[in-house]
Amino acid sequence: MRYILFLLTAIALPMSASANDQETCGDSAQLKLQDVIVSSGVWNRDVIKDGNQCITSTPGWNWDWPSNEQTLNRCEHVVSYPSIIYGRRPWDSNSTTPELPRQISNIKNMLIDVEVETKAEGKYNTAFDIWIVKGQSSSLMTTELMIWLNHEGVEPADWGLVVVDDAIYELWTQRINTWHYVGLAFKAPVQKARIPLGDILRDLEKRGLVNASDWVADIEFGNEVMCGKGQTVIKNFRVEP
Repeated sequence: MRYILFLLTAIALPMSASANDQETCGDSAQLKLQDVIVSSGVWNRDVIKDGNQCITSTPGWNWDWPSNEQTLNRCEHVVSYPSIIYGRRPWDSNSTTPELPRQISNIKNMLIDVEVETKAEGKYNTAFDIWIVKGQSSSLMTTELMIWLNHEGVEPADWGLVVVDDAIYELWTQRINTWHYVGLAFKAPVQKARIPLGDILRDLEKRGLVNASDWVADIEFGNEVMCGKGQTVIKNFRVEP
Protein backbone atom coordinates (compact mmCIF):
# COMPACT_ATOMS: atom_id res chain seq x y z
CA MET A 1 0.00 0.00 0.00
CA ARG A 2 1.24 3.48 -0.76
CA TYR A 3 0.28 6.42 1.40
CA ILE A 4 0.34 9.73 -0.43
CA LEU A 5 -0.30 13.18 0.93
CA PHE A 6 0.15 16.23 -1.27
CA LEU A 7 -0.40 19.82 -0.25
CA LEU A 8 0.57 23.04 -1.98
CA THR A 9 -0.21 25.76 0.49
CA ALA A 10 1.76 28.99 0.79
CA ILE A 11 2.66 30.12 4.29
CA ALA A 12 3.91 33.34 5.79
CA LEU A 13 4.27 34.94 9.20
CA PRO A 14 2.29 36.01 11.12
CA MET A 15 0.90 32.54 11.60
CA SER A 16 -2.72 31.68 10.90
CA ALA A 17 -4.71 28.72 9.58
CA SER A 18 -6.63 28.90 6.30
CA ALA A 19 -10.42 28.97 6.32
CA ASN A 20 -10.63 25.26 5.46
CA ASP A 21 -8.18 24.09 8.09
CA GLN A 22 -9.11 22.29 11.24
CA GLU A 23 -6.91 23.65 14.01
CA THR A 24 -6.46 22.44 17.57
CA CYS A 25 -4.09 23.72 20.23
CA GLY A 26 -2.60 22.20 23.35
CA ASP A 27 0.35 20.24 24.62
CA SER A 28 -1.05 16.81 23.69
CA ALA A 29 -3.30 17.80 20.77
CA GLN A 30 -3.69 15.29 17.91
CA LEU A 31 -5.52 15.11 14.57
CA LYS A 32 -6.11 11.84 12.68
CA LEU A 33 -5.70 12.18 8.90
CA GLN A 34 -5.96 9.04 6.78
CA ASP A 35 -2.89 6.92 7.64
CA VAL A 36 -1.12 9.49 9.81
CA ILE A 37 -1.63 11.41 13.03
CA VAL A 38 -0.59 15.04 13.40
CA SER A 39 0.72 15.46 16.95
CA SER A 40 1.59 18.56 18.97
CA GLY A 41 4.23 16.77 21.06
CA VAL A 42 5.04 19.38 23.72
CA TRP A 43 7.74 18.43 26.24
CA ASN A 44 9.02 20.01 29.43
CA ARG A 45 5.87 21.98 30.21
CA ASP A 46 6.72 21.72 33.90
CA VAL A 47 9.66 24.08 33.41
CA ILE A 48 8.09 26.42 30.85
CA LYS A 49 5.71 29.11 32.05
CA ASP A 50 4.73 30.61 28.72
CA GLY A 51 4.30 29.58 25.10
CA ASN A 52 1.80 27.75 22.93
CA GLN A 53 1.54 25.44 19.98
CA CYS A 54 -1.22 24.45 17.54
CA ILE A 55 -1.58 21.80 14.84
CA THR A 56 -3.68 21.93 11.68
CA SER A 57 -5.21 19.53 9.21
CA THR A 58 -3.24 21.21 6.41
CA PRO A 59 -1.22 19.28 7.73
CA GLY A 60 1.11 21.52 9.65
CA TRP A 61 1.67 23.35 12.91
CA ASN A 62 2.72 26.63 14.44
CA TRP A 63 4.55 27.49 17.64
CA ASP A 64 5.46 30.41 19.85
CA TRP A 65 7.99 29.62 22.58
CA PRO A 66 9.49 32.81 24.07
CA SER A 67 12.99 32.57 25.48
CA ASN A 68 13.71 34.65 28.58
CA GLU A 69 14.21 34.35 32.31
CA GLN A 70 10.50 34.90 33.00
CA THR A 71 9.44 31.87 30.94
CA LEU A 72 12.31 29.74 32.32
CA ASN A 73 13.00 28.74 28.71
CA ARG A 74 16.65 29.61 28.10
CA CYS A 75 16.64 27.99 24.66
CA GLU A 76 18.95 25.20 25.82
CA HIS A 77 16.71 22.15 25.37
CA VAL A 78 14.02 20.85 23.01
CA VAL A 79 10.58 21.90 24.27
CA SER A 80 8.40 20.31 21.57
CA TYR A 81 8.35 18.06 18.53
CA PRO A 82 5.22 18.78 16.47
CA SER A 83 5.12 16.03 13.88
CA ILE A 84 3.36 13.62 11.57
CA ILE A 85 3.23 10.05 12.92
CA TYR A 86 3.10 7.10 10.50
CA GLY A 87 3.03 3.73 12.27
CA ARG A 88 2.99 2.91 15.99
CA ARG A 89 5.12 4.76 18.48
CA PRO A 90 6.64 2.38 21.06
CA TRP A 91 4.40 3.73 23.83
CA ASP A 92 1.19 3.57 21.76
CA SER A 93 -1.16 0.61 21.40
CA ASN A 94 -2.22 0.92 17.76
CA SER A 95 -0.56 1.67 14.44
CA THR A 96 -1.87 4.21 11.93
CA THR A 97 -1.05 1.78 9.11
CA PRO A 98 -0.75 -1.99 8.52
CA GLU A 99 2.65 -1.33 6.90
CA LEU A 100 4.34 -0.71 10.27
CA PRO A 101 5.82 -2.09 12.45
CA ARG A 102 8.00 -4.07 10.05
CA GLN A 103 11.11 -6.13 10.67
CA ILE A 104 14.27 -4.52 9.30
CA SER A 105 15.22 -7.72 7.46
CA ASN A 106 11.97 -7.34 5.48
CA ILE A 107 12.55 -3.71 4.52
CA LYS A 108 14.08 -3.72 1.06
CA ASN A 109 13.45 -0.52 -0.85
CA MET A 110 11.34 1.63 1.48
CA LEU A 111 11.39 5.23 0.21
CA ILE A 112 10.12 8.39 1.85
CA ASP A 113 9.45 11.52 -0.18
CA VAL A 114 8.98 14.71 1.77
CA GLU A 115 8.73 18.42 1.11
CA VAL A 116 8.26 20.96 3.85
CA GLU A 117 8.04 24.74 4.07
CA THR A 118 8.95 26.42 7.34
CA LYS A 119 8.93 30.10 8.18
CA ALA A 120 10.45 30.59 11.61
CA GLU A 121 12.85 32.41 13.88
CA GLY A 122 14.69 30.93 16.83
CA LYS A 123 16.26 27.50 17.29
CA TYR A 124 14.78 24.39 15.67
CA ASN A 125 15.45 21.60 13.24
CA THR A 126 13.43 19.67 10.65
CA ALA A 127 13.88 15.95 11.17
CA PHE A 128 12.59 12.41 10.96
CA ASP A 129 12.37 10.47 14.21
CA ILE A 130 12.24 6.73 13.53
CA TRP A 131 11.81 4.35 16.45
CA ILE A 132 13.21 0.81 16.26
CA VAL A 133 11.97 -1.78 18.75
CA LYS A 134 12.74 -5.35 19.76
CA GLY A 135 9.59 -7.00 18.39
CA GLN A 136 6.44 -6.36 16.38
CA SER A 137 4.32 -5.49 19.41
CA SER A 138 7.19 -4.57 21.70
CA SER A 139 7.60 -1.28 23.54
CA LEU A 140 11.30 -2.02 24.18
CA MET A 141 13.19 0.61 22.20
CA THR A 142 16.59 -0.43 20.86
CA THR A 143 17.40 2.47 18.53
CA GLU A 144 16.20 6.00 17.80
CA LEU A 145 17.17 7.00 14.27
CA MET A 146 16.89 10.71 13.48
CA ILE A 147 17.47 12.14 10.01
CA TRP A 148 17.86 15.93 9.97
CA LEU A 149 16.94 17.76 6.80
CA ASN A 150 18.01 21.16 8.14
CA HIS A 151 18.63 23.05 11.36
CA GLU A 152 18.70 26.64 12.62
CA GLY A 153 20.76 27.39 15.72
CA VAL A 154 20.96 23.68 16.59
CA GLU A 155 24.16 21.96 15.51
CA PRO A 156 24.58 18.18 15.09
CA ALA A 157 27.61 16.47 16.59
CA ASP A 158 29.71 15.69 13.51
CA TRP A 159 31.53 12.40 14.07
CA GLY A 160 31.99 11.48 10.44
CA LEU A 161 30.46 11.46 6.99
CA VAL A 162 28.29 8.78 5.38
CA VAL A 163 27.30 8.56 1.70
CA VAL A 164 24.06 6.72 0.88
CA ASP A 165 22.66 6.86 -2.68
CA ASP A 166 24.88 9.87 -3.47
CA ALA A 167 23.53 11.88 -0.49
CA ILE A 168 26.11 13.02 2.07
CA TYR A 169 25.13 12.85 5.76
CA GLU A 170 26.88 13.72 8.98
CA LEU A 171 26.70 10.74 11.37
CA TRP A 172 26.82 10.64 15.16
CA THR A 173 25.73 8.19 17.85
CA GLN A 174 25.23 8.17 21.60
CA ARG A 175 23.60 6.17 24.36
CA ILE A 176 20.30 7.55 25.74
CA ASN A 177 18.77 5.71 28.69
CA THR A 178 18.27 2.14 27.43
CA TRP A 179 18.51 2.74 23.67
CA HIS A 180 21.06 3.94 21.13
CA TYR A 181 20.61 7.25 19.36
CA VAL A 182 21.79 7.38 15.75
CA GLY A 183 21.74 10.77 14.05
CA LEU A 184 22.12 11.56 10.36
CA ALA A 185 22.08 15.12 9.05
CA PHE A 186 22.19 16.24 5.44
CA LYS A 187 25.55 17.92 4.91
CA ALA A 188 23.78 20.54 2.80
CA PRO A 189 20.42 21.51 4.40
CA VAL A 190 17.31 20.75 2.33
CA GLN A 191 13.54 21.19 2.55
CA LYS A 192 12.74 18.55 -0.05
CA ALA A 193 14.22 15.07 -0.05
CA ARG A 194 13.84 11.42 -0.99
CA ILE A 195 14.99 9.24 1.91
CA PRO A 196 16.09 5.70 0.91
CA LEU A 197 15.26 4.24 4.30
CA GLY A 198 15.93 0.66 3.22
CA ASP A 199 19.43 1.53 2.01
CA ILE A 200 20.15 3.62 5.12
CA LEU A 201 19.15 0.75 7.41
CA ARG A 202 21.39 -1.67 5.52
CA ASP A 203 24.31 0.76 5.79
CA LEU A 204 23.73 1.16 9.54
CA GLU A 205 23.46 -2.61 9.95
CA LYS A 206 26.89 -3.04 8.34
CA ARG A 207 28.24 -0.50 10.84
CA GLY A 208 26.76 -2.45 13.74
CA LEU A 209 24.34 0.36 14.63
CA VAL A 210 21.04 -1.51 14.01
CA ASN A 211 20.02 -5.17 14.07
CA ALA A 212 18.18 -6.80 11.16
CA SER A 213 16.05 -8.75 13.66
CA ASP A 214 14.64 -5.53 15.18
CA TRP A 215 11.52 -3.77 13.94
CA VAL A 216 10.84 -0.25 12.61
CA ALA A 217 7.87 0.80 14.71
CA ASP A 218 7.05 4.18 13.19
CA ILE A 219 8.23 7.07 11.07
CA GLU A 220 7.73 10.57 12.47
CA PHE A 221 8.54 13.83 10.73
CA GLY A 222 8.50 17.28 12.28
CA ASN A 223 10.37 20.11 13.97
CA GLU A 224 12.35 19.80 17.18
CA VAL A 225 11.84 23.27 18.67
CA MET A 226 13.96 24.89 21.37
CA CYS A 227 12.62 28.44 21.22
CA GLY A 228 11.22 31.05 18.87
CA LYS A 229 8.17 31.44 16.68
CA GLY A 230 7.30 29.70 13.46
CA GLN A 231 4.99 27.79 11.18
CA THR A 232 5.45 24.64 9.10
CA VAL A 233 3.35 23.26 6.26
CA ILE A 234 3.89 19.74 4.94
CA LYS A 235 3.64 20.01 1.16
CA ASN A 236 4.39 16.37 0.40
CA PHE A 237 4.75 13.26 2.55
CA ARG A 238 4.81 9.88 0.87
CA VAL A 239 5.96 6.47 2.07
CA GLU A 240 6.54 3.69 -0.44
CA PRO A 241 6.87 0.50 1.64
